Amino acid sequence: MSDALTALLAELEVFDRATTRPSRIGPRRMLNITRDTGEFRAALVKATNATRVLKIGTSNGYSTLGLARAVRSSILTSLGPKLDGPFIDGEGGA
Repeated sequence: MSDALTALLAELEVFDRATTRPSRIGPRRMLNITRDTGEFRAALVKATNATRVLKIGTSNGYSTLGLARAVRSSILTSLGPKLDGPFIDGEGGA
């Protein structure tokens, strides 16, 4: 995961905690999922090699970013290394 994405996810986690307020019916939050839930969803995406997901959001994009990262990882993994010819070292040598 890129450093910028890691920093953004951490910032959104802090924002979620900072904006949680008590109310008569329970804490009011941004409705972000927890980090554990996000990691579980990402594991499911990777385990199934999903290249597309449908995400309907209700908050600030935290879970969307995690799913997008997982889908990207699945796509890159499924592409794998491609060999173009009978070369082993990529330079034309054997």
